[in-house]
Amino acid sequence: IDPRLLPSEEIQIQELGYVVSCVRPADSFFDVILTDPPYGIDIHTKETFDADSHEYDDSDITFQDILATLPSIAYRTAKENAHLYCFCDIRRFTELLVAFELGGWTVWSRPIIWDKGNTGSYGNIEYGFRACYDAILFARKGDKKVTAGYRDVINITQKTTQAHPAGKPVELFSELLKRSVLPGDRVADFFCGSGPIFPAAANNKCIAYGWEINEKYHAMAAESLRKAEGVDILPDES
Repeated sequence: IDPRLLPSEEIQIQELGYVVSCVRPADSFFDVILTDPPYGIDIHTKETFDADSHEYDDSDITFQDILATLPSIAYRTAKENAHLYCFCDIRRFTELLVAFELGGWTVWSRPIIWDKGNTGSYGNIEYGFRACYDAILFARKGDKKVTAGYRDVINITQKTTQAHPAGKPVELFSELLKRSVLPGDRVADFFCGSGPIFPAAANNKCIAYGWEINEKYHAMAAESLRKAEGVDILPDES
């Protein structure tokens, strides 16, 4: 494995909306893009499953910036035949679907559902229900096929001890990657948070690249990278 974590302040490129300060990814480079951008639901202002604050901008303005830029950037950096997985709130799925189709992707019309188990954000549960699942948009570029026949519901319990308040389990990232990758493939996460992409890539014998703009979460991702297979952060390729 040869993972790389690219810090957020190498080159000011003003290209990727929310991630406006990062090393520019190469064209036609990634086999799979698996990313978890802000959902645009103001989660940083609401109660969630633990007491951690969400130290990132989860506003609608941020989400609209992502809608306007991420699909085309992902398409440019993906290989001729590639897959993409993008986490989202189910209420935003249709917007994402349209944006990615306009960006050139062929989007699977139904979301993958991640059942988080008996955890999740609370909301006003006196009048409704806890939010215990997230949606994942799946799209392809070219003629890339999945590795086997898989269900579109994934049951992996969300851990309440995640270092990142919106962090995803490594097991979930590993499960998604195994649906698309072969050993040696290059995978990317443009919003890598605490860095689950790195151990997940190691589990699938892939090469992982990550970007993170928040200094605190960048440090978490760096630690995750180091632990993945005892590797150090490699020099940035700019």
